[in-house]
Amino acid sequence: MRICLSFFLFVIILSLKGNPPIYFFPDLIRVEQALWQQKNFNRPDGHVKFQGLFGFHPAVYAKYGLDVKNTDSLRSFSVAQSLWLDYMCEFRDSLEADIAMIYGPLLVKSMSKEKLDKIGSRIKKYKHPAEFQTLIKRVKINEGVVKKNQTEIKRIKLSEIPKFTIYIVKKGDNLWKISRKYPSASIDKLIEINKNTDVIYPGQKIHIPL
Repeated sequence: MRICLSFFLFVIILSLKGNPPIYFFPDLIRVEQALWQQKNFNRPDGHVKFQGLFGFHPAVYAKYGLDVKNTDSLRSFSVAQSLWLDYMCEFRDSLEADIAMIYGPLLVKSMSKEKLDKIGSRIKKYKHPAEFQTLIKRVKINEGVVKKNQTEIKRIKLSEIPKFTIYIVKKGDNLWKISRKYPSASIDKLIEINKNTDVIYPGQKIHIPL
């Protein structure tokens, strides 16, 4: 109880200092997510479907039992607040909690301190209404980049996409036995796929090229 009260007091102090938590700025969250997805359009994680007023990751909806099609703003705000406090407990830094709200905690953990400070400073800057308008203009400019990328992706032929199957390792398996089942996959190729090691374990999933 004391810990929760301490964090709520911390949020109030941040607000008084002119740097309230990011969940008070849902539009900023969605714009930052849009810019990030435009920049990472050709990466698998650039297609995450952030949803709702606060741009929640699908995992958040599952964790808090939210219905994507029916989420009132009060309920969403409550979840956003709880989520931010969870990130604050995890990272012990308000700006990193802000960044985790936008991009997710895994991305925060993969970033350098220098990168986090840079993003944190930018987010703090765009919490001011006048600065936020300049960010909106960037989104409109970058829309052309997305359309160009979408056009290029449509030109990809299905025949050019690599085909593979997933093999679940069974007890007694080794890479030599697996390679005998799939002639197109040599032992060297399987070792490369298996992060350059020949050690496997039952239940492990291996992507086998066809």
